[in-house]
Amino acid sequence: MIGVDIPIERLRLSFESNLWNGKNNKFFGRCFRNERNDDLIPEVIVSGNEYQEVLLQDFNDSTVFFDVEPERESTSNTRVDAKIGIYFAVDLSALYPSLSRNDATETAYNDVINLINLAGFDVKSIISGFESYATWGYDEASRDSMSSYHLFKINTLVNYNLNC
Repeated sequence: MIGVDIPIERLRLSFESNLWNGKNNKFFGRCFRNERNDDLIPEVIVSGNEYQEVLLQDFNDSTVFFDVEPERESTSNTRVDAKIGIYFAVDLSALYPSLSRNDATETAYNDVINLINLAGFDVKSIISGFESYATWGYDEASRDSMSSYHLFKINTLVNYNLNC
């Protein structure tokens, strides 16, 4: 593993170890922006040249993946800033069964942001609802099947060593 994938994997492992334990979670690493039918689809490599789509998986209590913006800024000969969107599709009633939807939403944000901050990422903004997934192409049927889920994206910035 090299470059931007190092801090992403560190945060992914932190999510896996500390976030929503005992639930049916899927924490993916960095996705690739693959084109299909004139839409961008987030996909992760599962082995060799085999990809898996990670968009709107309603069979998990939570699905999380990372998207690195195409443009990165050099801050020195070996350091780079990358804008990384971290996407969440969460079934709040499964993750926080004793909380109201409003309380569960805010608790999810708090739980996630605490781990993001500990991993050295700078949180820049939160976008919620289907607007948070506007980068990605998905059909209306997928959208309808996600009605019990809360979608959100945490926009972050991370500075990493390009050579390690």
